[in-house]
Amino acid sequence: MTRMFGELNDIKGAFLNGDFTHGEKLYMEIPEGFEWFYPTCVLLLLLKTIYGLKQSAFEYWRVLLKAMRGLGLLRSKADPCVYYKWADNGLCIWTSWVDDLLSIGKEVDVHEGREKLKMYFS
Repeated sequence: MTRMFGELNDIKGAFLNGDFTHGEKLYMEIPEGFEWFYPTCVLLLLLKTIYGLKQSAFEYWRVLLKAMRGLGLLRSKADPCVYYKWADNGLCIWTSWVDDLLSIGKEVDVHEGREKLKMYFS
């Protein structure tokens, strides 16, 4: 009987990883506590997504799909949150839930996938 290994990965600041892909120009007021760094009546242009925007979850999802493809994973047709690949050591499965990823497979494949994931997320 072969032994499977599982590991949970949390993407820190997941919704801060997205770029605006539809040409949006979003501005925000100076955050509380930072007013003394800026002159009055200034707005900040957002260059990346932040928490609280409608676009943030979608843009994070786009980055996640790119990362999963970069790891050589295929997306399941039965469940869009499940990704898989057949490695030399057997089947490796990843599943996503918002900013958490669960990877299951042979220990060497899980660790290799986690290291590759660091190329996309810190």
